[in-house]
Amino acid sequence: MLSLCLFGSNVKPNTNRTQKRKKKTSILGKRKGNGSFPNSTTGGGTLTGGGKGGVPTPGKKVKKQRSASYTSHKGSSVSKVGKSSEGRSRSHQYTLAQSDILRQAAYAIGRLVEADATGKHGVSLKSLTLGKNVRQKKAVYAVTVETLKYYSVLKSLVNEVFRGDFGGMSEATLCVLVREIVLGDGISRIGRAERLVLEKEEELKRELSNLVEQSGVQSVADMLPQNELMVAAAKRKRTLRVNLAKVSVEEVKNQLMEEFQSVSISEHLPDVIELDPGSDLHSHTLVRSGNVVLQSLASCIPASVLDPEPHWHVIDACAAPGNKTTHLAAIMSHKATGTSDVRGKVFAFDKDTRRLEILKKNVALTGTTSIIEPSCRDFLEADPSEFARVDAILLDPSCSGSGTAVSRMDYLLPNSSQHVSQRGVMHVDERVLSLKQFQISVIQHAMSFPNVKKIVYSTCSIYYEENEGVVAHVLEFAKEHGFHVAEVFPSWPRRGLVLQQEERQEDILPAGEARKVLRVDPIEDGTDGFFVAIFVK
Repeated sequence: MLSLCLFGSNVKPNTNRTQKRKKKTSILGKRKGNGSFPNSTTGGGTLTGGGKGGVPTPGKKVKKQRSASYTSHKGSSVSKVGKSSEGRSRSHQYTLAQSDILRQAAYAIGRLVEADATGKHGVSLKSLTLGKNVRQKKAVYAVTVETLKYYSVLKSLVNEVFRGDFGGMSEATLCVLVREIVLGDGISRIGRAERLVLEKEEELKRELSNLVEQSGVQSVADMLPQNELMVAAAKRKRTLRVNLAKVSVEEVKNQLMEEFQSVSISEHLPDVIELDPGSDLHSHTLVRSGNVVLQSLASCIPASVLDPEPHWHVIDACAAPGNKTTHLAAIMSHKATGTSDVRGKVFAFDKDTRRLEILKKNVALTGTTSIIEPSCRDFLEADPSEFARVDAILLDPSCSGSGTAVSRMDYLLPNSSQHVSQRGVMHVDERVLSLKQFQISVIQHAMSFPNVKKIVYSTCSIYYEENEGVVAHVLEFAKEHGFHVAEVFPSWPRRGLVLQQEERQEDILPAGEARKVLRVDPIEDGTDGFFVAIFVK
């Protein structure tokens, strides 16, 4: 059983009573610090207790934490956090770690709902629940996902039963607690927050039954909103890239066939293997050894299109965290029958020191340190004469990320239907226009390197402005520098968007050029939304 204590005790402690309470749950001990978390946009309350990096700081520290297991709706296991000692009462199973699980889930949900409502970016479900400051990652992730999944139903319950009187709690906090009561295993009367919600337990369950009946469905699950993103997520296959610098595709395929029911090689990329949707390989030995890289099919296309030779010098201009960088090195190694025979280099640029450290770890894991040279620098400030031997450049610059809505699990958020309606349209706002100018500048700078023969430009965006619009803008500049747009993967069925003059006044990519570039649709193609173009001299 999980519970959430968000309030310290205001009662002057009796020594005996305090000792008993501390034995039961030490989270009611005296707090250190007096911070608070950002409010949910609609909740109006705060979660007490400050923390580093947007993660709640618990109350009095407990040296030894008893573990427990978190279960979801109808008791099905979502994420096991350990095993409780047999015979221990439910009340004694409540621990500081368990309180953190619900507390951090409520914080993550509040941030996500706020970002979704305001249209501001910068947070994601995975970054908030799987970050380094989250101790019980799997459990926090599970609680957050389950609560967001039923958020529309839970919000209706909260508004109907509490009628705006949230008792100082945020809407996100209430939704987490209410979900535990009506869809989970319940909560204990540990703190004021729990007691306030438990007072409404019967009313909450009665109102939920009324909602199900009024909706004319059989269960709460039937009330969940459905959209294209959610359907696409359920069908999306798990893809992994075989690291050809260390192992062959056949070796990996044979090993996986012993463990998974469906294992197939991608029809488009020979070093990508596809498994059934939901297949979990995060802790698999193949991943931990660097023999395979968990990577979307679309993300594997840019390096495959560049297709560097073993003797080439290549720049990955915006390299971290390094999936495409190590893919380039793997291709070069495979062509040379081994990393020791590769005479070329991949210069991996990233101006963010923290992200560059992640790249270095991935380079070491994949065994490509002899090929890749990480460098903390801004590509736009790189002197072309210093890299006169460079043959090719991979450009995967910062973009809106609008093609990764399924991977980010945006379909769980209240405004997910709006993300669907914007798919493939002429989306324009200040942020996208600013990104477009940056994207244009990196392409033009890449074309100033004297011996470059190939430039691959890619984004994980679905917006015309960042894709065909960027290519259209640099066409004349490319021609002046001896480059032209070449056809990307002729067998790929989805090409660039073709617009009419009346739909747009400037930066329209001609139909002939649009047929040469490649688009990946996040709904139709079962992978992240992507755009890829190649300029050849």
